[in-house]
Amino acid sequence: MALTLSHQSALDVYRVLRAEGCNPHEMDATSLAVPAPWVGKRFTAKDFDPSVWRWPTPNRERPLHILVPARDCRRYIAGCCAHTSIRDLPPRSILWLDEHASIVSPELLFLQMADVFSFPALVMLGYELCGHFARSPSEPRDGVISDDMAAATDTASIKSYLSKVGAKRGVIVARRALQYVHDHALSSPEAILALMYSLPPEEGGYGMGPVTLNMRVDVDDCDNWTGAKTRLPDLMFSFAPVGINYDGSKHLDLGELVRLARQAALSGADEQDEVNSLLGSKMAEVREKVVDDIMRNRQLAASGKMVFVAVKEDLYGWGHLDELTRQILRCATTVFDVDVSEFLKTLDDTDKTRERHALLGAFLPHGDARKHTHGCM
Repeated sequence: MALTLSHQSALDVYRVLRAEGCNPHEMDATSLAVPAPWVGKRFTAKDFDPSVWRWPTPNRERPLHILVPARDCRRYIAGCCAHTSIRDLPPRSILWLDEHASIVSPELLFLQMADVFSFPALVMLGYELCGHFARSPSEPRDGVISDDMAAATDTASIKSYLSKVGAKRGVIVARRALQYVHDHALSSPEAILALMYSLPPEEGGYGMGPVTLNMRVDVDDCDNWTGAKTRLPDLMFSFAPVGINYDGSKHLDLGELVRLARQAALSGADEQDEVNSLLGSKMAEVREKVVDDIMRNRQLAASGKMVFVAVKEDLYGWGHLDELTRQILRCATTVFDVDVSEFLKTLDDTDKTRERHALLGAFLPHGDARKHTHGCM
């Protein structure tokens, strides 16, 4: 084995592997590699199995990050950045990729990035590693986000790992960031909402955590003609039985309805029946989803859970998420008699409003931000 991938390079590879269905929990443990003597003489990306390696030849602008056991193991490799490992790495710190490369574990990666990312970005990385989505390695902000995948790790595993590492560099920051990470985020918007509500005001958040993501709620006793025995609200708060379901722009694909309607209007007689059939099927699909959403919210309400629907505009519009938050807090007070005065102080602080909007803007795609944001960004 020639190299152990580390830091940003390891994150890039994990994003590719997870999108392809790889589960890091199933990867075999191995030892930290000492770069082979030949690496410094003829290193190219061709040395890696293309089914694993998705990276151009390393260069100064985008170096390949590797981890070595000690300073004297460093070799000059053009386009590479070598990091010296801490001693006595806990078990499963290094995972096997192929005969050419290994990779740091997701837990060690989280610790490493504590020295690289800003604090909110480190928390967001925690949501990605402990959730079921992965960002694009080439365009983390604007690229396609993959979902419906196994989590790379979970908060308990990271916490256990950090306890075994000891008082090493980055551990204090990583432990603090982990306080605001919660397992089971199914999408990037869920993670952004969880981050915003979990982070304290001094870090740009609402300070309303902890939250629970995709908690299973039993609705079997709620006159349930839909057949659903449980519901999974995207986010539930701990201070009151209130929560949020996020319905993005693709939740109800109205754009596809418009496209099919235009196609039906312009199609010839020989295509008319086929296009109308597709349009009818799509309309029935959207209608079914609308009805299920209504039933979901009714069943959760009957179970004592008041769940608000958040939409894309709540994330992008200036002050829109604040307004949604006020409505949630008003519900907690009027329905459940919960004292939310401390949360309202944060909402009433205009300086904090700016900080929250800036933090939201740091994680939302640029293109969508241009289309939806009004006022200050």
